Amino acid sequence: MNIEYLREFIVMAQESNYTEAADKLFLSQSTLFKHVKSLESELGVTLFKKYGRSTVITNYGEILLKYAQQIVKLNEECMGEISKAQENRGKQITVAYQYRVIDLIRDFCLENRGYNVLLSQKNKNAINQLLDREADVAILLTGIEDENQKALLERTDVIPLTNDSFILAVPVNHRLAKKSAVRLSDLEGETLIQPSGIDDPMISYLRDRGVSVSIAMNAVTGTEAADMVSSGLGVSILHRMTIEEIYSEDELCIREFDPPIETQIAIATRKDERPEKAIRLFIDFARRYYEPPKKNVDTQA
Repeated sequence: MNIEYLREFIVMAQESNYTEAADKLFLSQSTLFKHVKSLESELGVTLFKKYGRSTVITNYGEILLKYAQQIVKLNEECMGEISKAQENRGKQITVAYQYRVIDLIRDFCLENRGYNVLLSQKNKNAINQLLDREADVAILLTGIEDENQKALLERTDVIPLTNDSFILAVPVNHRLAKKSAVRLSDLEGETLIQPSGIDDPMISYLRDRGVSVSIAMNAVTGTEAADMVSSGLGVSILHRMTIEEIYSEDELCIREFDPPIETQIAIATRKDERPEKAIRLFIDFARRYYEPPKKNVDTQA
């Protein structure tokens, strides 16, 4: 049944007069009459009867009235819930990631109250989640991707955020702790502890360069991996920004790679699509978040 016709029927039942009901509904009397007749035809019953100058609701009409009021009320509640969900969805961002994002998301939510950021944690890499519309944005490490990942990146718009590099974290008594810098070949046969982070690009990076390592375990975060390294459970290739300011040489040794493994932290969206307002807000915040602090310039001679 047509919801609008039911609304009009309810008003007609209240007014018991086509002219007054039509005026209240801002309809012509003939239009209201036509809509009531449409309901009667659909139900196969008479809803109103004419007695002299009065229009009286029938028993069938009374039955319909009871349910029409419930139907209209439920429809209004349903539309209200949908509207609310649409509003909430407009303030929700789903993020796939290859790089630690907890601090970024925490600070974004503190600055933008009412916005909700969900971390996508599916068993596929971040770029695929973005392209398969399981995420609105992807925070990536670029510069170390394989050919397949490069092809996928061509289907995205990539916005650089900041530069980073990889270092090797080893226990203080490890053989590689004696080196000032390590080569990838030095890792041959080592036990590696890597952050799980959906897809760890370093694993394929090593494999593509013929370095065979065993994975001891996956840590949830880079700092967890560093804690495991300091306990002597293995070595870990980590982002410099994750570790450098947190750990001292007394806890674990941080060694440079020779040659250096440079990478760039970037945020990606689907190519040729204009992001929604919430996503644009998140991207703008991420760009400001990773901006280097501005130096104070002394203008005095």
